[in-house]
Amino acid sequence: MNRGSSLASPGREFSPELAEVEVEVVRDVTGELVTAVDWLLRLTSSSARVVGADVLRTVLACPSNRLLVARLHGEIVGMLTVVVSPLATGVRAWTEDVMVDDAVRSFEVEATLIRAAVRLARSAGAETVDVTSGLARTAADQRYERLGFTAQHAKTYRLAL
Repeated sequence: MNRGSSLASPGREFSPELAEVEVEVVRDVTGELVTAVDWLLRLTSSSARVVGADVLRTVLACPSNRLLVARLHGEIVGMLTVVVSPLATGVRAWTEDVMVDDAVRSFEVEATLIRAAVRLARSAGAETVDVTSGLARTAADQRYERLGFTAQHAKTYRLAL
């Protein structure tokens, strides 16, 4: 697996007509997964910390988490975590750590991952699925709306611990 700067390296082309994005639920931590997650984090975040096998095992061990990866031509090109949790107000789901290589955005990788997360949440009895989007991510906002999500007028506050 060549994880230089992006999957779309010189001399390598992906044809949308031949491409099918496959999504799988991660069951085991492998070297391939650790390398791919580290690579995706570095592509999508300038402040990302290294995530090793132990962190990924912890994510997988949590019964409310499902880690999904998207593959294109057999290579991991995207991921997300869907969290499903029973609350006093009902079973809720939300997505975290949605990361996709920009070089394969035209393949609808993110949308395919979100649809898979919605199916998982529905099968787990969730009544809602939330996604978050940064204030400047208008393309992502439009994509979520095309997938049936509606903007919620709420603010998110965070306290670093």
